[in-house]
Amino acid sequence: MITITTWNIRHGGGSRLEQITAVLDGYSSSDVLVITEYRPNKNGKAFLEEKGYGHQFATVTEDKKNGVLVASRLEFDAKTDTRLSEHSHRVAIAQFEGFTLYGCYFPQQKEKQKVFDYLIDECANSDRSIITGDINTGLHFIDEKGKSFYCADAQLRSHCAHLLSHYFKL
Repeated sequence: MITITTWNIRHGGGSRLEQITAVLDGYSSSDVLVITEYRPNKNGKAFLEEKGYGHQFATVTEDKKNGVLVASRLEFDAKTDTRLSEHSHRVAIAQFEGFTLYGCYFPQQKEKQKVFDYLIDECANSDRSIITGDINTGLHFIDEKGKSFYCADAQLRSHCAHLLSHYFKL
């Protein structure tokens, strides 16, 4: 069994470094970490390497841009996809033995539709896929006072059901 942990680090680093390392220490039994809102720096990658996560792939290299980091104890091949154009840094595609992992950090509002559509197309052609990450959507009147989330309610459930139906057809 492979254990995958996903964490939205919320622009990580800086003054929160001690708290972040404490949390990551708590996930030390995970085989794969998917960290969203990741910003690259030498401290983060070195810390993860010391913890045994020697295989790493980040979707961003700019230090002020959020992306996705996949860090693993297991070997994998990874890439981004230029078909996502301005959103290519929002999806890390990690090919492990036996499955493909899509680590995601969705854009806000209507822009997230493009990422949903991309994942639906990709999973339709994949034997085994795992999608994880920050979809930047919540539930109306539960995660917010009103009804402002885009791609929520029936539309979000429809997208998720479509993605799940592809995965569970195995």
